[in-house]
Amino acid sequence: QLSFLIKLISPDIEKTENQNGMFAFLKAIISRGLVLPSVYDLMEKVSTVVLSSGSDSTRRTAGQVFLMFLLDYPMNDNRRKHHLEFVIKNCDFKHEAGRLSMLELILSVIRKFPADIIQDLGEMFL
Repeated sequence: QLSFLIKLISPDIEKTENQNGMFAFLKAIISRGLVLPSVYDLMEKVSTVVLSSGSDSTRRTAGQVFLMFLLDYPMNDNRRKHHLEFVIKNCDFKHEAGRLSMLELILSVIRKFPADIIQDLGEMFL
């Protein structure tokens, strides 16, 4: 049932009128550790909202959800690396607001991730 709900909201994740509810729903799923393949797909879209939303508050909230996902949601190292590479790659995004969102996300990752993971991923940050 949750997978169905996620697939239902997925196309609308970039529409601002329902984002607060969608982000709260995603936070609840992530915090409960409910492992669903559709969450991984939806977080790809959330990462683009962090980058390209026209609203500062939406980028910030999406960034919080995405960081929570990176920190707490079960995933293998390759998937985590894929997401972090997306963040790093987009530090040169054409719009300043998107670049700043990516830089803020990197700073949060460095501050909140365990030191051993940061050390393992250190090459990506160079």
